Amino acid sequence: MLDVVLLGGVVVVSAVPLARVWPIADLPAVFVIQATAALLVAFLFAFVLGHPKRAVSAAILAILGTWIVTGPRAAPPVAAAAVPSLRVLFANLHGPSGAPTLDELRAPLAEFDADVLMVAEVGPALRPAVAWNALGYPHRVDCDGQLYCETVILSRKPLTDVTYAVDPEHGGKVFGADVSVAGTPVTLALTHLLRPVPPGGVTRQRVQARFIGDQLSGQPRALLAGDFNAVPWGGLAHVLERRSGLRYVNVLGGTWPTWLPALLRLPLDNVLVGCGLHVTSIRHAAFPRSDHLAVIADVAVDDGSACDASVSGAGEAVR
Repeated sequence: MLDVVLLGGVVVVSAVPLARVWPIADLPAVFVIQATAALLVAFLFAFVLGHPKRAVSAAILAILGTWIVTGPRAAPPVAAAAVPSLRVLFANLHGPSGAPTLDELRAPLAEFDADVLMVAEVGPALRPAVAWNALGYPHRVDCDGQLYCETVILSRKPLTDVTYAVDPEHGGKVFGADVSVAGTPVTLALTHLLRPVPPGGVTRQRVQARFIGDQLSGQPRALLAGDFNAVPWGGLAHVLERRSGLRYVNVLGGTWPTWLPALLRLPLDNVLVGCGLHVTSIRHAAFPRSDHLAVIADVAVDDGSACDASVSGAGEAVR
């Protein structure tokens, strides 16, 4: 059994760098957290049972797994000028019983105290139910009627420059709007990628990631949230970061499915930020009726001068 765990650990850990050039490797790479936990148990058993070589192998693989999950994904430091802030909540409404009612949302939304709600998997049947202005979100924009549309943004602050970009062939999509934070415009972008298994597939996922990244490339003060159906350390995440110029923000623990123990959940729902935005805190929270945990991020916004200089002459992004 120890050898099986070690072999599985080698496969999963090795899949992470391989996934950058071989998309199918993203499938085993998803399970780094679970493999690391199994390797830690294997280390203890090997140590107690007197198998030093196996214990050392398990320890090395567990250290690599821990570094993969936590090391490269440190949140950007907060600049001294980053005083104005915005609290953003992303939630995937997928669940067995439809959209939550206003009564079900009242208490959790008051607790979350988010300035902006970014919601995915809002199909035609759910769209009328996502009218939460009575809960303190008077500004609502969506991509209703557009191809592959399933996203909604609600806000306490006015939303401007609403855009929707879609790749009709492969299904990649980005829904965006601007919000002003102390006079500084912040671009909010929302997406949802296909699953890596049929009828989706890792190849179509990569094409979607390139499309999404290209829409946001060069965009100052951009925040991208969504259900990426991929983990932050995988090959798809690398493509998305490289093409967009945004960076995943580290938050330990998985988001789906909520009915599994925390250690077995997959971190599919994430937030990426670009120049001028600094995440000061980020956490997961249960969202009514959803089988995904919501992601809540506090985002500090700097004056944007460095961003404006860095994107001077850059092409149009989301819009």
